[in-house]
Parts: sequence; C-alpha cells; structure tokens
Amino acid sequence: MKPSLQLLLRVLVLFFIYSCTKTADNIKLPETKPKLVVGCFLSPQDSLITLTLTRSNPIFGAHHNTINTNDAVPDADVFISDGSQTNKLMYDNGKYTLSQMVLPVVAGKIYTLNISTPDGNSVSATCTVPISNAPALDITFDTTGTNKKIFIHWQDIADETNYYKFFGREQLVNSFSADTSYSWFYYTVADAFGTTGGEMNSEKIMNKNSLAYDFYLLNMDVHYFKYNLSLEKNTNSGLFSQGVPLYSNIKNGLGVFCSLQASHVRIP
Repeated sequence: MKPSLQLLLRVLVLFFIYSCTKTADNIKLPETKPKLVVGCFLSPQDSLITLTLTRSNPIFGAHHNTINTNDAVPDADVFISDGSQTNKLMYDNGKYTLSQMVLPVVAGKIYTLNISTPDGNSVSATCTVPISNAPALDITFDTTGTNKKIFIHWQDIADETNYYKFFGREQLVNSFSADTSYSWFYYTVADAFGTTGGEMNSEKIMNKNSLAYDFYLLNMDVHYFKYNLSLEKNTNSGLFSQGVPLYSNIKNGLGVFCSLQASHVRIP
C-alpha cells in the first residue's frame, strides 16, 4: 500500500473514532445522605460500656461537606441488650455510657445494639464476647546488643478460633530536657493454630534507655479483627495504594460494634 493511502486511511479512522465520542456533562451523581457512625468496644475488663456516635460526610449530593464528622450526635436513644435485659446508655460529654454494674459484659454472651434518632434514622448490630480471656504474656529481654530486643510469647487458646492484637508502648526520656514521651507499636494476627492451640511469639527492637514498658494482648471477636485489618491497611498503605473501605458491622450505618478480652503486663 502506498504511503499516501496509508496516511489517508489513518486520518479517516481517527475521524470516525473522534466522531463517536461525546462529552459527558449531564451525569447526575447519586444523592447520598449522612449515616450514623458507631464506635463501641465491649470488654469484661472495663468498668464502663462506652459508645461514640457521629455522622458521616457524604461524597455526593447536597449534604457533602455540611457535616462535621467530629461532632457527636447527642440526642439518640441508645440501647444494649444481653438477651435477658435491655438498658439505655446515657449521653454525657460527647459519648454514651453505661456502668457494667448495671449491665455486665460477660464472656460468651451475645449483645445487641439498637440506636434511633429523632430524625428517623436507626441502626443496629450484634456481637459475641470471646469466651476466654486473653492469654498471659511471657516477656523476656536480650540486652547484649546495641539495642534492647524483647521477646513476647503467649499460649494460643485451644478449642477456639482466636484473633489477637498485640500492642505496647515504651516510655522514653529525653537526655537533654528530661521530658518523657511514649512510643507505640502494634500488630494484628489471626490464630495460626486453629483450635489445636500452640505457642505464639513475636520480637521487637526497643530503645535500650527506655524507662518502662506496657504490653497488651487482645483476644478479639471477628468484627474487631476485620475492622483492625482494614484500618491497618489504610494506615500503612503507600502513596499510590488504593484505599480499602473500613469494615463495618452496623446495619444501616457505619462503624463497628465489637468485643474483646484483654491482658496487660507492665515492666518494671
């Protein structure tokens, strides 16, 4: 084929492609409304049941950027039930609370949350408290190197599928100002042994001049585990990573209603 004919055909193809494209300037974006956002973590080791309630900021529609997501919703009716009794959480200073003297959080029990607001919104959720407390932590140190290496061990609970979150902090002191500060670290791990049980461990390089250490181990329910994983993926994602939607088990809303058991070790 002659070069001039090839050029003519290419021009015609480009013309037909261009003529088939149109500018989309009349797309109607979906109208979305703010949703109730719940945060509630039940634990037998706490003295209070505490719940936060805010509203989301919709991406599309007239409500976009009209909501301050940090503002608490103060006028909701918030109820928690353990199947035999139902109690109302009272609002005070940005959160809803209920003493565990009134409604204890008990291992193995199923709890149901129901929330309604005067404007007609309502959400609900359920969670089951892990049967066993978090295993005791065994902490050992290796100070032979430049830094202090800490080894953390615990015995996985047999006959259960467990989800663990280990985290801690070291108390540091500034050698010039003598001010103290804290450095936090954490990770989430699924049960590596299923229901058979076994030893789980981790290690962490710490500052050799730390004054004190606090170590925590959480035995989480599946909702807390999934929420933690989605939160960590968003927190640790790179500059060009695609965001991951935060896990939610709130029906008709957002957030999480979950439970955990906790153990704590402080050294020294």
